[in-house]
Amino acid sequence: MIYLDHQSTTRPFEEVLSAMAPFFGAEFGNPHSNDHWVGWKSNKALEKSRVSVAEFLNVSQSEIIFTSGATESNNQSILGLKNTFFGQDEKVAVSAIEHKCVLEAAAEKSKSLGTDLTEISVNEFGAFDEESLFRALKEGAKFCSIMFVNNEIGTVNDIELASKLCKEFGAILHCDAAQAGLYFDLKNLSEYADLISISAHKIGGPMGVGALYISQEISHLIEPIIRGGGQERGMRSGTVALPLAVGFAAACEKLRRGVALERASAVSYTRDYLASQLLRLDAKFKINGPILQNRHPANLNICFGTHDAQVLLSNLQPHVAASQGSACSSGFEEPSYVLRKIGLSDNDAKSSVRFSVGLKTTKSEIDEALVHIKTALENSCL
Repeated sequence: MIYLDHQSTTRPFEEVLSAMAPFFGAEFGNPHSNDHWVGWKSNKALEKSRVSVAEFLNVSQSEIIFTSGATESNNQSILGLKNTFFGQDEKVAVSAIEHKCVLEAAAEKSKSLGTDLTEISVNEFGAFDEESLFRALKEGAKFCSIMFVNNEIGTVNDIELASKLCKEFGAILHCDAAQAGLYFDLKNLSEYADLISISAHKIGGPMGVGALYISQEISHLIEPIIRGGGQERGMRSGTVALPLAVGFAAACEKLRRGVALERASAVSYTRDYLASQLLRLDAKFKINGPILQNRHPANLNICFGTHDAQVLLSNLQPHVAASQGSACSSGFEEPSYVLRKIGLSDNDAKSSVRFSVGLKTTKSEIDEALVHIKTALENSCL
C-alpha cells in the first residue's frame, strides 16, 4: 500500500513510540491521584509533557489543556465561551470552509445566543475574504474562528491580518491549527490568536490526544464543556491519557529540534513531482485551491474532470490510499462543501481527489502510485 492520504502519511515518529511504551505498563499510573507516589510520578510526567507542548507553541504551561484532539479543542473554544461575553445581537462568525466540527459547534453556539451564525466568505483559493471579515465584525461578530491551514485544499490563511481586524473590534479570535504544526512554525501564533487548537496525530504523535491554548487574558471567559472531576485546572474533566500525552510531547520535542521550513521544502518537492505527473495525464485535469507554492506543502487536490472520484478511489484499492475529502466526513456522499464554497460545480467536486505526501514518501513510491492511478482512471468516468 502506498499512502497518499494525510491521515496516513504523518505516521508516529519512532521517538514517539519509544517514549510512550513505558507508560502503557511499567510506568502506568493515574496522574490525578495525589495521595501516593505512583500518582505523583505520573503527574510529573504529565506536567513535563505539558511544558513540551507549551514550548512548541511558545506559550505558558498554564495556558495549555490536554484534550482528545482538535475536534474537542474546537468545541471547547466555541461552546465553552460564556454566553455572558456576548452583548445583545452580538454574534459568532466563522470562515465558510472551516472543519465541520467548527461549523457545527458555531451553529449550536449561535442557536444558544438566539442569533444567526455569520459566515465569512472565502475567495477561489479558499482564503478568507478581508472585506467579509470586516463586515462581519462591524455587524456585531464578537467571536471569530479562522483556520490556519485548510485540511482539504491546503489554503494558508493570513492569521495576522485576521487578528488585526478582530482586535480593532474587540473580538476573540480562535484558530484551528491542526493541519499546520508539522510544516509551519507556530511560535508566534499566540500573538494573534486567543485560542489555538492542535492535534498530536497531525504532527507525528499518537491519535486520540490534542491540546487547546487558552490565552490567560481570556481564560476567565471560558468554562468547561466536560464536567466531573475538575482535571486540567477545572477546564476539562476526565483522566488524561498519560501515554498519549507523553507521545504528543515527544513529537513536539522532535519538531522543535528541526526546522519547519526545511521539512516543508523537502516534502513540497515530492508533492510537486506528483502534481506534474498527474497533470500530464490529461490537459483537462486541474488543481483545486491555491497554486502549489502558496499552499500546505504536502497537500494536492486534483479535479479529474469526467472521472468519478469515488469510483477512482475504489479502483485504487488496495494499492494506493488517497481520499475524496476530510476523513472526518467519510461516508457522506454529497460533494465537498469546501470545494463548492470556492466555486466548483457539483460534478467537478465529485471528480476531485485529495492527495498528501509525507516526509518519508519517495519518488519511486510516487511512480508506482502513478501506474495504479492510470489504470484506475480508465474505469472511473462519470
